[in-house]
Amino acid sequence: MIKSMKSPRRLAAVAVFAIVAMSAFGFAATNTVQGSNAGDGTGVVSGGEVQNIEYTVAAAQITGVEFDYLNYTNEPTYMAVTLVGPPNVADSGCSEVTPDHWSCSFAATSIAPVTGLRVTTWD
Repeated sequence: MIKSMKSPRRLAAVAVFAIVAMSAFGFAATNTVQGSNAGDGTGVVSGGEVQNIEYTVAAAQITGVEFDYLNYTNEPTYMAVTLVGPPNVADSGCSEVTPDHWSCSFAATSIAPVTGLRVTTWD
């Protein structure tokens, strides 16, 4: 026996599902990066500027990176970096060595797949 989709309980369930789905879509759509269709990627972010990047390299392996983080609107309390490659190859938390100068250490990571550095801050 086939039940009708017009029953009040089924219509209410479909309506609740539609509201939840549209709400989730709305939250996901609010996170944007300039020049991108996603909430993650490369773009201009007001807040800080990474300068003077220096990698620590030994025997074709990256073991660390240091850099200055300048011109920020809020001083970061936490900094993390990712060595970017196909796929992202290493992550590290960082520590502030001197004001505006950060240091990050990695397990020895081959230079070959690394194509960039992604810096993330929290304040």
